[in-house]
Order: sequence, then C-alpha cells, then structure tokens
Amino acid sequence: MQIVLHLGVHKTASTYLQAVLEASREGLRAEGIGYVTLKEMRSGITARVRRPGLLGMRLAMTARRLLEGHKDCRRLILSDENISGGSRELIDGLFYSAAGKRAESLAKALGSDDVRIMVATRSYDSFVASCYCEHLQHFPFLTPSEYLAAFDIACLDWSILIADLCRRFGQEHVTVWRFEDFNDVEDEVLSAMAGDVAIDWVKPSRPLRQSLPQKAVDALTALVPLLNRKEISRVLEPVSKALGEHGTPFRTYDDETARALRARYDRNIETLAHSFPRMRMIRRTSRAVEGVSDRRQRAGS
Repeated sequence: MQIVLHLGVHKTASTYLQAVLEASREGLRAEGIGYVTLKEMRSGITARVRRPGLLGMRLAMTARRLLEGHKDCRRLILSDENISGGSRELIDGLFYSAAGKRAESLAKALGSDDVRIMVATRSYDSFVASCYCEHLQHFPFLTPSEYLAAFDIACLDWSILIADLCRRFGQEHVTVWRFEDFNDVEDEVLSAMAGDVAIDWVKPSRPLRQSLPQKAVDALTALVPLLNRKEISRVLEPVSKALGEHGTPFRTYDDETARALRARYDRNIETLAHSFPRMRMIRRTSRAVEGVSDRRQRAGS
C-alpha cells in the first residue's frame, strides 16, 4: 500500500485540506484511496508518534489496526500537522526539528517502503504572525513583544526541515508547495495527494481557522494591566468577534524586517529547488486562475 503523509505544517491551510479530504472520502474510496481523518489520527497515531517513550510501544499495534481498516485500499492518505510539532515550536526554539524523525518512525510502524511526503511552507513574516494567533488559542495570553522575545528569529528555516525529509524518504518522494501559491495550486495539491486520479472534490464554503485581526490583538494587549493572562485568554473569542474577524490581519514585524524575512524565505525555497531537483515543487503559474478570492476565504489564514 502506498502511504501519503501530509505533514502540514501549521497555518498553511492544513485544516482546509483536511476538511476537503474528509468531505471527499466517498469519492476517494471509489478510487481505492483511503483517508484517515484528523480525529482518527489524534486519537491513536499522533500521540504515539510524538511521545515514543511513553506510547511508542503501542504505535506498531495501532498502525496495524489502521492498515487493517483500509486493507482494500491501494493508497492511504494521512494528515496531521501535529506530527511535525506543536504550536509551541517557535517558543521552544525547535522549528519542526523532529518532524523528519517522527515521520520516519510512523512509516516504519506502517511497514511501507513507499511513503510520499507532502508539506507546505509559508513566508516567515506571515507565518510567525499566524502562529502567534494560534498560540493565543491554546495558551495563556502573551503580548506580541513577549512572544517574539521568546524565540530566536534565526531558527526560521524551512530548508532544514525539507532537506531532512528528502534525505530520509528520497527527494522524488517529497512534494512541497508555498502557502502563498495555494489559491492557485489547490487543485494540483489535492491531485498529488490522490496520486493524480480525478476526484470530485467536496470543498467547504465557509472560512476555516482564520487568524485574529490586528484590532483584536491590540485590544487584548491593552487588557494586560487589568486582567491576568488566563482571564485575557477567556475573552479572546468575544473580543475578536466584536471587533470583526475579517478586519486587517495581525502583523508581527515592521516593514523592513518583514521584507528581509520574505527575501530569506525566497532564497531558502530556491536553494531547496536547486539542491533537490527531483523533489516535486508545485508552483503557481502565470495562467489566470478563476475563483481565487473565494478559495482564499475558504482556506483561511
């Protein structure tokens, strides 16, 4: 059985892709392609992959049960950005450093020598801003300056993660795309997941997991002298809704720093493409694409 492992990562439309895959399970199954839902991944696989000392012994058993449930499939798609790491990656100074090792341990547990890795990247400036908003959803409130002070900006480097994946799985088995291109390449990404088989994809019609607007972050930061951090976290959702979920997106860096980070990002991606020529890079073309704004809304940020 061929295994497709979508590693995400966070804030690169992973939730949107998972929603499409789950809604399209019937069409996938008709083509002999199985999809393991995010709920199934989180309830059995992901924790065992991420905590091998405590739960790793059960990984092989869980993987065997998973395969047994899809024994009539020739291809199986798994997707969970948490295999790569958690939302504390930046603060912990790791930046998905264990992703390759975890993916390899999962591949071994599944007993497959035909594993295809799929991963998206995102420009460092917007990635950090979106990760900050994600952090606020799960942990006590930090101001933007406190969050940025907690990690070294130099740790931002997709090339380390993807080079590791290419070395472990073979560059011809790794597919990469940029989040910035996703509106244009969404169908090609889905097609690659399905092995280039034509599927009648069922896509969400509403936004998924959008980041906080700038006004909401400013308002929450202003509450720091008045409330403790957990109390601020409890009012995050109502403040965000009250100030408009579709306002100007939150920005972490000033213009000069953001430009420098985007330039670094572009260099890293081009270096990867040059260093691993057999890696599949799904790129935006110059062809006009219809419905871009609609897809941007559905995918969220």
